Amino acid sequence: MSTATTAPIGERIRLARESRGISQSSLAELIGKTRGGMSQIESGECYPSLPTLESICKILELSLDLVPLPKKTVRKK
Repeated sequence: MSTATTAPIGERIRLARESRGISQSSLAELIGKTRGGMSQIESGECYPSLPTLESICKILELSLDLVPLPKKTVRKK
């Protein structure tokens, strides 16, 4: 497997963004985030919301089904 398919989501976003020649600031503006917020997503400090992730995937022409979503913890009663 390539790094692009096994890397954490933030790294995959960064790789896709860079391969398309889009700056972090430009992508942030296109999705309505700050450059700092985009930096946090790419560094793995935070995970994008589903609507944000959908916007990123659309702009970067990535398939959303190739993006691993975080697993929710199921609490037992």
